[in-house]
Amino acid sequence: MNILIAEDEKRVRNNIADFIASLDQNYQIKGRASNGIEALQCLERHQIDLLLVDIQMPKMDGLSLIKRAHKKWPYT
Repeated sequence: MNILIAEDEKRVRNNIADFIASLDQNYQIKGRASNGIEALQCLERHQIDLLLVDIQMPKMDGLSLIKRAHKKWPYT
């Protein structure tokens, strides 16, 4: 499963990635984004199965990111 983490706090983003990596080798962190714009760019480059999103982020909040991502990649 390919995962993208969108979280503006670097420490939290890294902790989530470390936790996921410890769960199962089938979980792969394909991207880490500090805002919604970076997350959309990562979605363009990688096939993502699961998008973990912080609601409050700079440049584009998590809800806006989810809406835009769902329109273009409805199965993510």
